[in-house]
Amino acid sequence: MAKKKRKKRPRQGPSPAKQQTAVAAGRSGRGGKGTATAATAQETRPARAPARPQPSARSTDRRERKEEARRARERAVRRYQRRRLLRRGLVVTGVVGAVVLAVLFFQRQNKVANATIAAGDRAAEAAKCSSVKDEPLDPSYNVPHLTPGEPAPNYNTNPPTSGRHNPSPLPPSPHVYQEEVPATQAVHNLEHGYVVMYYRKSGKEKLPAPVIAALERYANGQKKVLLAPLDSLEEGTSYALTAWTHLQECPGAVTSNQVVAIAKGFVQRFRGSSSVPEPNGA
Repeated sequence: MAKKKRKKRPRQGPSPAKQQTAVAAGRSGRGGKGTATAATAQETRPARAPARPQPSARSTDRRERKEEARRARERAVRRYQRRRLLRRGLVVTGVVGAVVLAVLFFQRQNKVANATIAAGDRAAEAAKCSSVKDEPLDPSYNVPHLTPGEPAPNYNTNPPTSGRHNPSPLPPSPHVYQEEVPATQAVHNLEHGYVVMYYRKSGKEKLPAPVIAALERYANGQKKVLLAPLDSLEEGTSYALTAWTHLQECPGAVTSNQVVAIAKGFVQRFRGSSSVPEPNGA
């Protein structure tokens, strides 16, 4: 019988355990120089600083958002400060502008008033009117109001400019009367800052109809101005203007333009004057 051939097994190297034993033996065989050299190298090599951890993308985004928020707050503060300064500037400008306008308005009003008074004085002089008379306070005024049924006092001027009077004044309307009015009521109106104008309606010194019509048009357009006839005016007087303790008289030769100019100047000077006893009366 033929012999079976054995299969040759491949040669294997030493096992890992044997390799480690051999390496250790080799190191010890060299007198431990390898170990010493490695230890010496580790001792002389400088120590490395620990590596800084690199910031993550999330932390970077968070810092950027905080920085942007800070810049946004700064911008908002600057905008608020600018708006506040602008508002303050506008307020100051508005106040200064209002004061300037008020000053200019009053200056203009004073200029117009002075011009009106001056024009009235010129018209009165041209018409041969008297100057404005400052009359003394009527002595009857020590007891201002009359009792019911008491007769009118003997006033110190005609028409009267002050004195004891009826408790009820003439109403603010109508402004023009076609008949004579009670003097005691008219005096009460003067006490409230009114101007009451009188004209002679009949007789040889009566005021011409066109002049009366011009006065009526003017009186109807005014507050605290009344016009009424009075034929008992002093001789030589056809037109008289009264305010509290003030009187001006004109002759019958006065023209329509002159009576209106005189009335405007007198009213400008005395209507609603603070020197009257009751300037706020109706």
